[in-house]
Amino acid sequence: TDNKVPATNRSLFHQTETTILERGLNSLTLACDALTRINDQLKNDIEELKAENTRLLKSVELLRR
Repeated sequence: TDNKVPATNRSLFHQTETTILERGLNSLTLACDALTRINDQLKNDIEELKAENTRLLKSVELLRR
């Protein structure tokens, strides 16, 4: 049988300082990567919205003539 304790149930007090720091760094790296992907998507969304806004402003100008 496998007696490994799930990662979420590991005791913080039975790990070395290095292990705790490595796991923390890994978690922060994953979070940073996720935020980078979200930020990239938001930048793309902004560019698309700017283009749509420009298109709509031109439509409004044409309608006012």
